[in-house]
Amino acid sequence: MKPFVVNLAIIASLMIIPALIVSNKASAKLKNTYSCGPADDYFSQDSSKADTTGTVKVFENIKALAGDWVGTFKWSGGRSAQGKMDAKYYVTGNGTAVVEDLLMDGKPMMTSVYHLDGSALRMTHYCAAGNQPRLKMSKIDEGQRSVQFDFVDATNMASPDAAHVHGLALQFVDDGHITLIFTFRKAGADSYEQIELARPHS
Repeated sequence: MKPFVVNLAIIASLMIIPALIVSNKASAKLKNTYSCGPADDYFSQDSSKADTTGTVKVFENIKALAGDWVGTFKWSGGRSAQGKMDAKYYVTGNGTAVVEDLLMDGKPMMTSVYHLDGSALRMTHYCAAGNQPRLKMSKIDEGQRSVQFDFVDATNMASPDAAHVHGLALQFVDDGHITLIFTFRKAGADSYEQIELARPHS
């Protein structure tokens, strides 16, 4: 009778296979986690090789907005309302974040918080619709003195078709004037809210 020889390599491979199956199932579950935007790891930050000069400069410009602003809003696209809207900017978190309150009749209707995340500039928008879209700066146009933020994902959204902020263009017109254009998306259709703000003394 031949001796029974244990092949350790075969045993090891049999032990690995179930682990791979479990890992694949976990990965599939993560891929099905609700997300309303393009693939993006919101918490990743690898600035070791990135040139952050432009990003930091934009953030410093946003910090310089601190103070009170007065202005107007006007909708286009699927909505047509217009009226008066003011704003207040202030720096918090020991200089690491900027809060933007958009005011109607002195009451904050929408709030956005801007902050650096490694080599990226992020913005979380606390919307009157009750959800919280998270956006990431995707473009700097030095000629137009403007930046573009694109949708990453959102919290507290009832469904992917629910109304939410899907983009923001911020233009630094001059030291006393800025323009914000919010893109609101609902069921695949976009509307635009253009907000013109000026410092009271400008």
